[in-house]
Amino acid sequence: MSVLLILIIFLCWIDSSRASVGDRSYVFHSCRTQCVHRMCELQDRDVASWDQIHPLILCSLEDTVRWQCDRECAYRCMWKTVEAFQRDNLPVPQFYGKWPFMRILGIQEPASVLFSLVNLLTQTIGLYKLCVTCNISLPMWKYWVLQSLFSMNAWLWSTVFHTVDTPLTEKLDYFGAVAFILASIVTLQGRVVPNWLWLRLMCVVVLLTFFVKHVDYMNTRRFDYDYNMRVAVISGLINCAGWLLWSFGWCNIRQHPHVIYCRLSVLCLLGCITLELCDFAPLAWFLDAHALWHASSWPLTLLWYNCASYSLSPSLLGHLAEASRYHSFVRIHQAVAF
Repeated sequence: MSVLLILIIFLCWIDSSRASVGDRSYVFHSCRTQCVHRMCELQDRDVASWDQIHPLILCSLEDTVRWQCDRECAYRCMWKTVEAFQRDNLPVPQFYGKWPFMRILGIQEPASVLFSLVNLLTQTIGLYKLCVTCNISLPMWKYWVLQSLFSMNAWLWSTVFHTVDTPLTEKLDYFGAVAFILASIVTLQGRVVPNWLWLRLMCVVVLLTFFVKHVDYMNTRRFDYDYNMRVAVISGLINCAGWLLWSFGWCNIRQHPHVIYCRLSVLCLLGCITLELCDFAPLAWFLDAHALWHASSWPLTLLWYNCASYSLSPSLLGHLAEASRYHSFVRIHQAVAF
């Protein structure tokens, strides 16, 4: 029920347009038009000329790496527009669907880049753990490794996209996220129907066909942000619901104590997704709700890899089962004594 509720909220929340108040404002449009004419067309690009457009005073590292001329104009005019809105006691506006962020060393969204890198590192460590400590002959090993590789790919392109937002990096980020979700669903069906080869192959073919069609649709027609977000959200919540159904319905916690990590990670993930609903202007022009969502992901990854590694390591699973039985015995003994 909670999964369905989150799905409904997200589908109602998704904005169908990328245009925002900031980039539609007269201040921004006028400033950018003049800047492009002067700086890009007339090639007047010395430091003093850029400062006349708008000086960068937020951080000493803000002006160390400049962007391509038209993007630099948009960045400077963005801050000029923000100041104009604040002088009129108006809320901080968004620009092209994004909040204004202070760039550092040319990085567009430093906090999201930092946390994406942390997630990428965590995934890399998890993959190393799967390859070194787990039994690679078990059938599920290849599924967990596949999911790990797709996750690393998603976080890699998330890092690149938040560093520099271009049409190409945007597509790679969005498609990488969808591909990871579908890879997780493939891993799920490997757990649910391990002995039904034809059903597993059919699931892979269906998901692969869906992904190819999705990418083709997004590339050959107008890039539909609304449609792409709905695909990602619905796929993600189906994935979460499936893992919860498996861990609660298929598994006995006494026989498979490692599924507690699966339950915790998925339930916490559903809670953390609500950060995307708590949209607010970046704190210190650095930290926003989306960056906090990235920051909340990596601890859950540790729980997820605990579930994977225990399920692929009979010796570790035996120790975990013994510990689980011991704690159950202690709780029963304490209850009787009480």
